[in-house]
Amino acid sequence: MLRPYLLLPPLAAALAATPAAAQDAATTAATSAAIAADSGMISGTVSDDDDAPLEGVSVRLECGCMAAPQERVTDSRGTFVFSNLAPGSYTLRAYPDSGAAIVHEAPLADGGLTELTVIVTAAEGPAPKKPSEGQAHRLSADRHAEDHDHHPKEIWGGVHIGLVFAPFRDQTPLSPETNRITADQLNPWSGAIRGIDMRWQTFDLDRHHFPRTIGYFRSGFRKGSITFDEGAAGQPTSLEALTVPLFFGGNLYLFRDFPVRPYAGLGAGFDVMRLAYQRGDAGAYRDVSLRIGFEVHGGIEVRISNYIAITGEVTQLWSARRKLNDLPDVSNESFTALLGVAGAFPMRR
Repeated sequence: MLRPYLLLPPLAAALAATPAAAQDAATTAATSAAIAADSGMISGTVSDDDDAPLEGVSVRLECGCMAAPQERVTDSRGTFVFSNLAPGSYTLRAYPDSGAAIVHEAPLADGGLTELTVIVTAAEGPAPKKPSEGQAHRLSADRHAEDHDHHPKEIWGGVHIGLVFAPFRDQTPLSPETNRITADQLNPWSGAIRGIDMRWQTFDLDRHHFPRTIGYFRSGFRKGSITFDEGAAGQPTSLEALTVPLFFGGNLYLFRDFPVRPYAGLGAGFDVMRLAYQRGDAGAYRDVSLRIGFEVHGGIEVRISNYIAITGEVTQLWSARRKLNDLPDVSNESFTALLGVAGAFPMRR
């Protein structure tokens, strides 16, 4: 005789386990979906027109969805595999020992598999010989140049900050009767430091090379002061000068592939100059003006990567004068040295 009460314990256990099992299944499915989203694969073979596999052929995979291109070399069966790929539109380039690169487009879906067959057609005439070491080096350079031609350039921006030094200060004593004073004759702001240089930089590159040219907008400040020898009543006893440059310019670099890079450049713009004279019993006198200026400079950049660089630079600056009644005029003309660091980042293609 069937006893229904004997079925109650197993039925209760099954009902209790059902939510936990469902949760585990959901978690497993979510994990599998997350892995599949970045687990696509592109594979294939490289062979000649007689269907014989080609070993040692360089294969390069490119996509805007990757941080950097990936490369493989075919094995003895002529096969190659790229795995753990995100979905996207990929471009595959095969570089046989002779002839131009062979290009295939390879779209890849989420967690999908794309298989390609690359056929290398023999050129008319005798089979090509294995290139010598020198020829192989030139072939590699040609492939690199082709990659450069097909790789889109990017616009980068950066910030450069540096300290400005006064290496050669003119220490000739000045009297109140002096008609003109240059920034080289002023005592620096702090020790040998004359001020702080700040630049917004912009340049374009293809990530295979360092930038050849960099444009910039320069600002910051320069500060100096001087005490005059004792003069007649009403003449200045001291002077403080503060200058804020507003300059545009550019640099041209000697190397694109070597990290230690000499460069030269020039710039032009305006100096916003504030002068504060102390005149003893006659009281203080202040003047703010805009002075046109021009600069040339040269230096050496140590580029650690496209993201960071260290620079050393010397600059000769010429600045316009402004005549003041019964007071020595100050020009921002100066020779300075700079030590700075720059950080950059890509903005758009």
